[in-house]
Amino acid sequence: MEFNCIKDFHVDLVDDNGFPTQENGCRVRKGSMWRLYYSQNTLTGAEIKLENLTGLEWIEISRKRLFECFEVLECDEHCRKNVTCCNFWDTEKCKLQH
Repeated sequence: MEFNCIKDFHVDLVDDNGFPTQENGCRVRKGSMWRLYYSQNTLTGAEIKLENLTGLEWIEISRKRLFECFEVLECDEHCRKNVTCCNFWDTEKCKLQH
């Protein structure tokens, strides 16, 4: 799945072992595009891991933050045919249904 950020927000930065870094955090900018990283494990314990489409950045966020700050651009789920059956995305926010 690919997403477009619709609202600026900040996330804490962690290293590759999941430990907080000395930096103040990362600003995720409105208009940036992200791809869902399919993995059962996250370093921070967050529900969702996203990778930036334009670079090597990744973030881990809650499902709530995903619903608040992103819209779906491209969906790998079966809801392309029937948006009422999507098990992942909040179908009221899915722009593929419009």
